[in-house]
Amino acid sequence: MSRRRARSRSRAGARRTGLPADVRRHRAAPAPRGTVVSGGLSGHPVFDPDILDGLHILEADAGTGKTWTIAGLVVRALIERELGVEQLLVVTFTNAATAELGARIRERIAQLERLLDDRLAGRETAIDEPFCVACAARLDELAMRRARSALRVALARVDEMAVHTIHGFCQRVIDEHALSVGVPAGLPVSADLPEPELARLADWWRAQVREASPARLLAFGLAGLTPQALQRAVRAIASQPLARIEPAVGDWRQVEHELVEVRAALADALEREADALLQWLGTRGNADGRRFRIDWVRGWLDALRRFNADPYPVSIPGELSKLATGRFGERLPPSTIPAICDRLAAVAASVARLPAWIAQELAADCAAARDADLAQASALGFDDLLRLVHDALQDRAAGAALARALRERYPMALIDECQDTDALQWAIFRRIYVDAAPDGGAAGSDAAGPTLVLVGDPKQAIYAFRGADVYSYLDARDSLRRVHRLGENQRSSPALIAAVNALFDRDRPFLVDEIGFADAASGARSRRVLPVDDDAGRAPMTVVQLEPDPDTGWLVAAAARRQAVDACVAEIGRLLGSRARLGDAPFRPSDIAVLVNTHRQGADIKRALAAAGIGAAEVSRDSVLETLECSELTRVIAAIAEPADSGLLRSALATTLLGTDADGLVAIERDAERALVVAARFARAREDWQRHGPIAALRSLIREEGVGARLAAVRDGDRRLANLVHLVELLGDDDEARRGPQQALRAWTRRRAAGAAPDRDSEELRLESDEDLVRILTVHKSKGLEFPVVFLPFAWSSRAAGAASPRVRHERVPGAGWRAVLDFVPGPEAARQSAIEWHAETLRAMYVALTRAEQRCYLFWGAAAGAQYSPLAWLLAGLDPSAQQDWRPGHRTAAPLDAGSIASGLQSWRERADARHPAAIAVVDTPTLVAAGRGGRTAQAVVTGERAALVARFWNTTIAAPAIT
Repeated sequence: MSRRRARSRSRAGARRTGLPADVRRHRAAPAPRGTVVSGGLSGHPVFDPDILDGLHILEADAGTGKTWTIAGLVVRALIERELGVEQLLVVTFTNAATAELGARIRERIAQLERLLDDRLAGRETAIDEPFCVACAARLDELAMRRARSALRVALARVDEMAVHTIHGFCQRVIDEHALSVGVPAGLPVSADLPEPELARLADWWRAQVREASPARLLAFGLAGLTPQALQRAVRAIASQPLARIEPAVGDWRQVEHELVEVRAALADALEREADALLQWLGTRGNADGRRFRIDWVRGWLDALRRFNADPYPVSIPGELSKLATGRFGERLPPSTIPAICDRLAAVAASVARLPAWIAQELAADCAAARDADLAQASALGFDDLLRLVHDALQDRAAGAALARALRERYPMALIDECQDTDALQWAIFRRIYVDAAPDGGAAGSDAAGPTLVLVGDPKQAIYAFRGADVYSYLDARDSLRRVHRLGENQRSSPALIAAVNALFDRDRPFLVDEIGFADAASGARSRRVLPVDDDAGRAPMTVVQLEPDPDTGWLVAAAARRQAVDACVAEIGRLLGSRARLGDAPFRPSDIAVLVNTHRQGADIKRALAAAGIGAAEVSRDSVLETLECSELTRVIAAIAEPADSGLLRSALATTLLGTDADGLVAIERDAERALVVAARFARAREDWQRHGPIAALRSLIREEGVGARLAAVRDGDRRLANLVHLVELLGDDDEARRGPQQALRAWTRRRAAGAAPDRDSEELRLESDEDLVRILTVHKSKGLEFPVVFLPFAWSSRAAGAASPRVRHERVPGAGWRAVLDFVPGPEAARQSAIEWHAETLRAMYVALTRAEQRCYLFWGAAAGAQYSPLAWLLAGLDPSAQQDWRPGHRTAAPLDAGSIASGLQSWRERADARHPAAIAVVDTPTLVAAGRGGRTAQAVVTGERAALVARFWNTTIAAPAIT
């Protein structure tokens, strides 16, 4: 589970998800109906006879009932291995997931206990849950009585079961084994600790700038070294403590001396030898026998002179390669300038490595300083939890004893979502369970050992940008060797399953050899049916083909976006206006999800839906701390903290929250009495804050200033008001913020500077409305959810592999498994490997997107600019996106796809799908969808129930009685 995502403030405490009930109902279905074999579940991994002993990995395809299976394995461990609930460790991804999984386990225990009690009493039972029925059928009467007794004990003590995030588990280890870990027991964990490296980096930078020689400043400038770049580099190194850094540590201080020497040599050589070299090159050729053009050579020499004359050039001229010795072969000119150009090229390579060398040194210093600080620490950070437990387990003296104690404490562990672990997290569980397993947990081992079950799906590993590392999962799979598979999709219709199977039915579907694909089967769970009137040309998998420009045969990106948005909105309107029913219930706007790659795409869809009279809400993993409302509320809080500061007051009043325009600010500035009234309002808010807390103070100020009405009148007013309410609630939950506005500012500043928003569920943007609305969300946000109808209007689009430094790639180390490499100066092959891994993740994201749909998926595809680099280009046209992209970031050179390749790819896909399920795929073009949307009943009519008049929303509040004087 990614450290950048799976953090928790408590051991296993559940948190509000921020999602209303109608979104939570789209979470994956709780109870699959299993792999039915002769009317039972005997073939399902949940009843595998060996899975409760040894080391196992359970690969769970999308929609196959992963949580259902984990709950079943827990129940089996309770009644078959006779373990107590306190002996079981269950680790999952997020706080919300721990709450859901804990509730699901409790429910399964209670259901089976009730079923066994009914059978033993000879009563008819209402429990028909498939696992419970199959489990009971495996027990004779004596075993039933024992199982019922064990389950009753488990129910009474279920709160003792360790269901944690990885950070919650590590916190518990530290609390229970403080001496072994080496920190005081009972230290709280805080998400808001100041980052020590920030202060150290700032001190280091100030010292360098203040005391640095001109040569050092020259080196820093040529390396593009800034405080921000250095901070990013140090954080990258700190986030990958087990990675290999490329280049390795070097003496960065030597670079400045080399620069001085080579510039001095170049200046001398240019003054003494430039004319002679120019004359010689005018009469001789290079290594290929071609003569140099004199004007070109003169320009190269002038570029070198300009470089040398500038005391602080920002780059080393590329012209030096034109005059390097390699250009001449054995026919070297009688000049030292080519050799000096070689030296300058070597120095340039060292300059490029300079940020990596400095960052490694500073990262080591920061880690050492943090270790020293822990002895006096009053709280731990989330990264401390993982690092402390890992280091304690690796300790030669005490690590083995700690691992043994944890195995005895938790003889069985189940790790959910293990495709999103990172190397440090996997190293913790490997040390506890795998290193102690007889024969490495190999199948057939007779020796007793610990039980570890890893549950995940490498095809759904899409969180590398948050630190997750699918190669850690592959390492785990290689280590465990006993692999089971959940392959029955209980979510999607059989036709949709067939279409997805056919799409990924190719060699290396995910671009890398280590992650393959096998057809999913259709599970026995009953599905709701979605019949739609006038539905000709549609299918469970409807491919919406973009109409190319007749002149060019393809579309520029902007035109493709407009087409996709218009067709998507038109079809949504047609579906909502069709009076369709989903099973026994009316088809509702919230049954539709539009999945996008970026928030800009989501905003385009939302605007177009609004223009068509269709309400929509964006579901986002972004942090509310990164919004405009947070920036403006910070200015308001600053004014509350210092109401006598006229500058802070003007800054607060000028926000869109308070809405004072330039004329109003000038009027306040000129009217002393009015300025005093404004200052008094903020002073009163400060007093309210200190007496009653931030929520009361800010709500009172918001009401007095008419903020709600002001935001309601602007575009996205619901979104902005939801953000404001969310921020106020976060302040109310912050212990430091409750002490006063000054303390709130400090805490706020730390949280925003730390960039920790994606790590905490409480900071994720909430839905702006609880109304029945179309859902717009990113593919990453959609993971774990399901919707009856899914639109992918931008499936044709693509993004170039990132150019961030360092680039991340992976290498297999003989005898040690996979290892991450942080490459600050990647060469062509290293950059290509990094690009392959990046594009492989986009293919996995496509798999996630396609498997969210229950009944219907609309996939938009066509000859558009950038489509040749998209995941569908590989799956449908066989175009390797990493091979078509120049290894240099942003250099994409492949020609656009043509209509012929689009058509042949779709035809081949349809044929493969038809062989699995007839009529699984239909192809329709965008003009057809737009025309059908215009001709049908309006979506607004169905959303409002064909009402002619507007109806006020129900409102409930407490109105204070007026004071009697």
